[in-house]
Amino acid sequence: MTEDDANPTLSVTGTFYDPDYGYVTVTTPSLLTYGYCPNLSAWIPTSGTVQVLGANGAYGEFDATSCLNYKVCVDDGVNPTCTTKPW
Repeated sequence: MTEDDANPTLSVTGTFYDPDYGYVTVTTPSLLTYGYCPNLSAWIPTSGTVQVLGANGAYGEFDATSCLNYKVCVDDGVNPTCTTKPW
């Protein structure tokens, strides 16, 4: 990708299985949209959501929010938590 590219998108849907740890289902309920971020000199997801659902109610979510931050939420069925992190 170059700075002149239109904002590319990515969608993911699938179930992944590991014989030791079980399965996870991955979806993008809203497309990841990539944008060029001059502050990072890189293409990163600037909007969109990736959700991961596992056994026993385990859940994770990644929300791309901007060229500055992203948010990650995890819930193991007992202790849900979210945090916003800088790229």
